[in-house]
Amino acid sequence: MDKVSVIIPTYNREQTILRAVQSVLNQTYSNLEVLIIDDGSMDGTADIVNGIADDRVKYVILEQNGGPSRARNIGVELAEGKWIAFQDSDDCWHNDKLAVQMTYAKEHPEYSLIYCMYNANMCYGAQVLVPSEPWPEIMEGAMLVAWLE
Repeated sequence: MDKVSVIIPTYNREQTILRAVQSVLNQTYSNLEVLIIDDGSMDGTADIVNGIADDRVKYVILEQNGGPSRARNIGVELAEGKWIAFQDSDDCWHNDKLAVQMTYAKEHPEYSLIYCMYNANMCYGAQVLVPSEPWPEIMEGAMLVAWLE
């Protein structure tokens, strides 16, 4: 079972970081590490993360804010897993997300990138499934597909 390094960049997310991290730690696929890269938070994010008692969690605080891309890149440099998974600090995963993806990866060794559909909660209250239809030719192909009607 390959190790997955889950990278969570965060900045001033004391309200959502615990829920995001717990959704990763609650995965049915357990061979993982969680790298929380704090991009210079000035709220209570550090107190919350430091209160998580799980050896799989590693917390890195950056001295200067450089944006989420920089934080993700630092996480990749520190990752020990064979696979990298990105999680935003205000998102939650279904408990079997990694198990489904890693099973697929094992069945399809020709792929080096695995992605999945997700629910997006829109600011006006609606939930949107992205991509909106599970077309196999899209799901096994282009990462991002846009079409106009």
